[in-house]
Amino acid sequence: MPITPTFDPTTGASGGASAPAAGGDDLNALAWTTVDLTDGSWLLTDLDSMVKSVSSGGGVNTVVMNELAAGSSNYRWDSGSTMRAPRWSKLAQPGGEQLVSDGTYWLMWRQRYVAPVSKFNGSSVLGICTSPTSTVASTMGGFGAFMAWTTSSPFNTRLGAWTVVNAGIVQGSDYTTAIGTFMFTDRWPSVAAYSAYDDAGVRKNKGSRTYAAQSLITATNMSLMVGLGTEGSTTTITDGQDAKFEAQYRIIKLAP
Repeated sequence: MPITPTFDPTTGASGGASAPAAGGDDLNALAWTTVDLTDGSWLLTDLDSMVKSVSSGGGVNTVVMNELAAGSSNYRWDSGSTMRAPRWSKLAQPGGEQLVSDGTYWLMWRQRYVAPVSKFNGSSVLGICTSPTSTVASTMGGFGAFMAWTTSSPFNTRLGAWTVVNAGIVQGSDYTTAIGTFMFTDRWPSVAAYSAYDDAGVRKNKGSRTYAAQSLITATNMSLMVGLGTEGSTTTITDGQDAKFEAQYRIIKLAP
């Protein structure tokens, strides 16, 4: 004689197990993916040998730099058409499926500045792009999170959204963490929104950035990228100076 379920084993409600919710996986309480630049999955592109060493622990990436004797806009992530700053990349494969430029998807990020041992005026990006190893900004096609910091007094951290060669930012002396999201629809990066927090988790400011100048190349595999560079076009780096940061992300893609 067949057994008929009388209760839902998950909720305890009568009538047997409930049918799965439409639309795929439950998106409630998703965990961040933490960037560890030493885990073997990231490819370093360092055209001018700026990186001396990389280490990671407790979610914090530490990059020790070689000397940069002369500054240039080529090492900034928010200025210029040429990009020669070091960057780490890998294919963007949320859930094991390769992300392509077409479709509707969201990049969510969390970036946190951590005080280094020997600071230089630096900047960092975390995003997705079409060609992470390119030196041409428009070919790279990068979008995502932007962070910059200075050694001056009063100290300021700039946090916001990165769009190819520009950034929309908010800044403050006690800003350390940014959480944001960027939406992409049918090859168009459309709008980013972000909030800045201090180390106590208090929300200090917010911002947004709309971008409508570039359509991504159709049917192109997208890559994740983490970049480290300078804060200004004249910034130099002393041998052994370092940068520390936390970087986390999540990508959500809708079905066609």
